[in-house]
Amino acid sequence: MSLSNKISSKKIVRNLSWLSTAQGFNVLIPLLIYPLIIRRIGLAEFGKVTFAYAIIMYFSMLVDYGFSISGTRKVALFKNDTIKLSVIFNTILTSKILLCCLALIIIGILATILKLSGYESLMILLSSTILIGQIVLPNWFLQGVENMETVALFNFLSKCLLLISILVFINDPTDSIWVNFILGISNLIAGIAILCLSIYRYKLIIRFPPYFKIVHEILNSKRIFLSSIFVYASNNSTLFILGLFASPTTLGVYGIIDKFILVFRAPAILLYHSIYPHACSIAEESMDKLQKFLKSLSVRVSLLFIPICLSVYYLSDYMIYYFVGYYEKNAIYLLEIVSVVPLLSVLTVPTTIPVLAANFQKIYLKITLIILLANALVSVLLISNFIEKGAAISVLCAEAFTIITYSWFNHKIYKSRAKSE
Repeated sequence: MSLSNKISSKKIVRNLSWLSTAQGFNVLIPLLIYPLIIRRIGLAEFGKVTFAYAIIMYFSMLVDYGFSISGTRKVALFKNDTIKLSVIFNTILTSKILLCCLALIIIGILATILKLSGYESLMILLSSTILIGQIVLPNWFLQGVENMETVALFNFLSKCLLLISILVFINDPTDSIWVNFILGISNLIAGIAILCLSIYRYKLIIRFPPYFKIVHEILNSKRIFLSSIFVYASNNSTLFILGLFASPTTLGVYGIIDKFILVFRAPAILLYHSIYPHACSIAEESMDKLQKFLKSLSVRVSLLFIPICLSVYYLSDYMIYYFVGYYEKNAIYLLEIVSVVPLLSVLTVPTTIPVLAANFQKIYLKITLIILLANALVSVLLISNFIEKGAAISVLCAEAFTIITYSWFNHKIYKSRAKSE
């Protein structure tokens, strides 16, 4: 193995270790928090909290605007140039602030037009702190410079603040309106600390960027933004669609499963953020090298996650009992259905990486739109007929269709590159 390959391998292992720590906080602390919340506010109120969170997360895509992909890629390519890093940092941070202001205006207008009850409107408006917390979160920058230890620090701080706040302020169903608000404030406080640390550590020069740079950044990232919206809607529209057909209690039951799905997808997020900067570098050299790297990765993760899926299936009753405090039969059955999600989610990473690493934005947009339309159609059909069971099945369909679609397009890309080389 060459010296450069050894260095790259060490970086991936280091990034994976620190991101494992970060995702560990994302997984373990919510496993402490959500059972506590459910037992204090009840399943019906938890369903309302979950639905408000799902709505706000659509607007979080507007604030992010695909910078978690395009910004990370730019930072990874210019991480040794302080001047260019400062320009990228200032432009993206300013863009996120402006987009957050736009999101807050839209939320206010929609709350008025839709004539939601005072309680529902207030819950959604208070949940908007999640968007403000997202502005100051510099994960996209830290992942680009491959400083995953700071990402782990942020996760630790925000989750500890969230846990303490829930213990102190959430005591009965009337407090449910504050759950998402506390989540946003916890991220905001920790995010400001990490933002200041990043500016100091990388000696970034903070200046308001020229107007044309902001416009250029937003226009340049529009395809990634649309793709991110499509990806998020494809992965998370299930909860929103179910909210249109199901009662708050049923939504609360599925909300538990949704939290488990988030936990199941955490390893995929971890794997993606660990290898994406390195994959971008490999793609610059050779797509053939990238293909071999990702094939090897697919085999390894499959061997690792098959036992995990089996464990989830056979331990589903105990997992639900821990969350709710009793054996909720419907929730147990739903968890058994989605027990294969850990494997499917992690297998989507090697299939999505080639398109993103090679910066094929048009192809990425086309793929995500196809997946969104197909998954939305399947979700509506299944949920309208089978309610929460249809929702669980639609999640499996979405994951499987994503893998198949990306694999087909990747085959075409590799074949086209092979001919040109």
